[in-house]
Amino acid sequence: NNLVSSDAVAPEFATTLAKILTFGAPGRFPGVERLPGDMPMSSFELEEAQAILSDARKNAGLTLEQSADVFANVVNCMLIDIVDLASTSLKEKDDKLTISAINVVIDFMNHAAALFDAVAGDVTIKSVTYSGNLGKSKLELMYGAYASSMPVFPTADVDTPVDFESRLALLKDVFEISDNKAQGVSMKAVQKNMMEMMKDEKSMEKMLESMG
Repeated sequence: NNLVSSDAVAPEFATTLAKILTFGAPGRFPGVERLPGDMPMSSFELEEAQAILSDARKNAGLTLEQSADVFANVVNCMLIDIVDLASTSLKEKDDKLTISAINVVIDFMNHAAALFDAVAGDVTIKSVTYSGNLGKSKLELMYGAYASSMPVFPTADVDTPVDFESRLALLKDVFEISDNKAQGVSMKAVQKNMMEMMKDEKSMEKMLESMG
């Protein structure tokens, strides 16, 4: 609300940016979609979105440094919303909801990254990280749940993103989890997967097949 208020820096630009960012996490930002004015585009096309943002920046009279600052603030606010929403899934016994919610967070950040150059050119900013009220313990639980979604012995019927390692690395940076902590959390996730696999006869058969 502060970023799009009449006394903010380039509220029209911030509104346009926020609305285009909603395409990175469909259905997660109804409040943004209800902001004054129409949606800038009916469906997302990267080149069109970049052109819209470039024009909006110029119309607002912003320098690349100023628009980069607005970009970071808008993305930060929206990131807090979807991470906080993802954390509500931790109370569920099954990690699948958490993993699905974290995939939305990662998709959103990748979507934002694809738009950055159109807003800020070659300006360098501090990486946008989660700065909400969730404690480190909850962030680590979500990171661990996502890390556990990588099967110990991948099989053809397991739908794991081909870029899983880079997605996990992005999540580590967004949650500001140290390398040592991330390694420890990932190890626990692998051990948990192994224990569950050993309890399940079909999973054991798949593991043995993958090992030849």
